[in-house]
Amino acid sequence: MDKIILTIAVTLLLIPSMVLAFELPNHNYPRTVNLYWKTPITMAEVPILAKWDMLALDMKAQVDSAEAIRKIRALNPDIIILAYTTANEVPNERLSLVEPSGTGLWHELVAGIKPAWYLKTYTDEKITYWPGNLSMNQYASDGFGHYYNDYLINFYTTKVLATGLWDGLLFDNVWDTIAWVNPNIDIDGDGRHDSESKINQLWQTGNRIFFRNLRERLGDKYLILGNGEGSYSEYINGRMFESFPEFWEGGWSGSMERYFTTNKNGYQPRVNIVNADSDNTGQYINSNRMRYGLVSTLMYDGYYSFDWGTEKREDFWWYDEFDVNLGQPKSTPINLLDFTNGQIKGGVWQRDFQNGLAIVNSTNDLQTINFDREYEKINSRQNSDINNGGKINSLTLMPEDGTILLRPIESIKQAVFTNGSFARIFNQNGDNIRSSFFAYNPKFNGGQKIAQLDIDNGGHDETVVVDKTKITIYSDYGFIENEITPYGTNYSGGISIAFADLDHDNKLEIITGPENGANNEIKIFNSDGVLINSWYAYKKEWARLGVNVAAGDVNGDGEIEIIAGAGYRGGPHIKIFDKTGATLISEFFSYDKNFTGGTYVASGDINGDGLDEIITGQGPTGKPIIKIFNYLGVLSKEWQPYNPKNNNGIRVAVTDLDDDNIAEIIALSTDVFTISFADFK
Repeated sequence: MDKIILTIAVTLLLIPSMVLAFELPNHNYPRTVNLYWKTPITMAEVPILAKWDMLALDMKAQVDSAEAIRKIRALNPDIIILAYTTANEVPNERLSLVEPSGTGLWHELVAGIKPAWYLKTYTDEKITYWPGNLSMNQYASDGFGHYYNDYLINFYTTKVLATGLWDGLLFDNVWDTIAWVNPNIDIDGDGRHDSESKINQLWQTGNRIFFRNLRERLGDKYLILGNGEGSYSEYINGRMFESFPEFWEGGWSGSMERYFTTNKNGYQPRVNIVNADSDNTGQYINSNRMRYGLVSTLMYDGYYSFDWGTEKREDFWWYDEFDVNLGQPKSTPINLLDFTNGQIKGGVWQRDFQNGLAIVNSTNDLQTINFDREYEKINSRQNSDINNGGKINSLTLMPEDGTILLRPIESIKQAVFTNGSFARIFNQNGDNIRSSFFAYNPKFNGGQKIAQLDIDNGGHDETVVVDKTKITIYSDYGFIENEITPYGTNYSGGISIAFADLDHDNKLEIITGPENGANNEIKIFNSDGVLINSWYAYKKEWARLGVNVAAGDVNGDGEIEIIAGAGYRGGPHIKIFDKTGATLISEFFSYDKNFTGGTYVASGDINGDGLDEIITGQGPTGKPIIKIFNYLGVLSKEWQPYNPKNNNGIRVAVTDLDDDNIAEIIALSTDVFTISFADFK
């Protein structure tokens, strides 16, 4: 019995280290990081900083911005937040600038430093690399067996990481050598002038001891990154490449060779930062410099930063490229100018991703690339002369420049569309963010409504086809699984349809409304086509009034609400019901009350706030006006995606087209392309 108890006790001691191991979020590409040293962080800055995938904040932020850090993490649960600090220097001579109050984390760190721990010359002069900072000696003892590295490890574990605010530490100035800073260093504190080889050897030994002991102390719970070279990679998760590409690292080719090496070798998980900057000029729209660094970063798996430069890290510079979702990589990088040679050298390098590709020209010449298919430029307001959203099959890149290209969207999934309609894609701001296309499945008749989605949770998408009378559900193999005539075989006024998991069984219920007539009755069918509920959205007596339907969790209660929009001949009256139809949650008019063309409806989370917004389009005889509302009827945006002289209304759909967890708005023309293979059966 004692042996059993002992075994259980040992097992329980082992469990925390496994449970607490840092798990790297599966961020899509590009992966972004902001090096932001300014504090305090205001609450107005919180949602801005939360946009990045990673933040490196000055460690003092835990003192004056702890609540801001918590709110950033609440807004972006997958964000990585590192405490920026240093292992080899401290800001003794500029403490009043770093912490004007006279107290704080940097003051506390400096206060505990022993005089013997400073890096000195053999004439006992303290050494400075960065103005206002004093360099430290990881190898030095105070004469009583107390080393600076032991002091630092205790400080970072008990004073910084113990707060629970951080995912790890980013150390500045992690170098392999130090003699280049000052050739007169006394590295072992014996008062003698040491040789260059001894200085560098013992410097590296001291740093290796520090990172080894720090890793032993932290285990796998926290990330450790260093700004500098890679001799400590067996203990740290990665490095920062500052002011990329640096000449002293061999320019682009040398920097990329080191990036490649540190991307694959070292303590897991690997996390690297590539920082390019404006060279302290503040030129925000320095587009080719920004793109060059970004697309170079995309050749491997690092996080990218572009900012002012080494003199100031307090910018919110955000680029349209950062909003692109390339998904996950599908290949390693290849040199299009030399397919057979894997050596990292100047060339035109390409890497393929799920949703597009990244291409960088690291040569000093213009380079033209021809493709065997069409790609789409991103649609940028910052550099519309280069990124204009157009489709291309060839590309000319300037020297030392790069670009992101997207695979064109050619179909709509997880949403209902009218077969043959022209589709334009918008974000929450009404920006046309992708190239337009005809939403068209040639297997079915033009004008039919189509949706591709997994209704029965079987692992394969069914295809739902809706004509004016009937709903037909086809299996993934093309066989008819079910047919539903919600309003009888004599009804031919068109069916509005939506899908949602109303009862949390991972299967989709089918929600229908008669677009023209049938007493505006909303019906709910289970995934097998069995009617389980129905109610009248407006009045049963209004026999000629139809209803358009949508579904979404619009109020954040964890349950799906049913959204009704009056059909043709009705006013633009929106009603929001609970999933049973028993409770009317809210109602409002989406357009002028006197308009009698009804209103189309859709719903989805278009801004990533966890709530589904309500998107409307004017019905027949109306202008092509799209509006965005919350569930209380508060309007946030409206625009006309098609010719304002058009009086045919506009249908709307909402779905996440690029898998970034933020839905796009699709404006669907009411005029449709009607020819299909089905017409010739």
